[in-house]
Amino acid sequence: VSAIDDLSAVGVSVTQATSARQPAYISAAINGLNAMRFTAASSHFLDVASITIPASHTVFIVMARATSGIHSVGLGNASGQLYPAWWFTDNVIYQGSNTSFTTHGSASTATGTFILTTRRNGTSQIRVRRNGSTVADVTTGAGVTSAASGSWVYLGRTASAYTGGDIGELIVYDTALSDGDVNAVEAYLDAKWR
Repeated sequence: VSAIDDLSAVGVSVTQATSARQPAYISAAINGLNAMRFTAASSHFLDVASITIPASHTVFIVMARATSGIHSVGLGNASGQLYPAWWFTDNVIYQGSNTSFTTHGSASTATGTFILTTRRNGTSQIRVRRNGSTVADVTTGAGVTSAASGSWVYLGRTASAYTGGDIGELIVYDTALSDGDVNAVEAYLDAKWR
């Protein structure tokens, strides 16, 4: 995969000019649908035309983890602290949208296809969900009470960690969606990918 077209009117370009770093395009990878396969050992990732992290946002990521204990990250940044959801090698999900990060829930070594949802509501709350269930709500700590800052510039990596696994779909809203809207998008993604 050398480029992806943004299906929205925003027109954010996603490219990778270096062929050795391009994720593979896999037919029928997830629930019979095509997806991108990222291999951490080969440092696969895509460059994103810089997206300034909105003060409030909701991000949905569909990914497949073949094994536990691997990096699974949709959007990331060169600083390493900026990502809507990073399922880390310790099997805990982290979120970072400024110089601090938050930890969500206990470790889960589950494998399969997952819909990860992060909703940041300004400086009052960050909620992370996995497959339609809330992993954790965070309302305290610098990761939440400090305003979002910086940009997302990578798909499939952070500063020094690369995704191992498949990414099927990524949806970014520049607002904190209501619970009803989150449920509706998750239902759409679940019916499509799981």
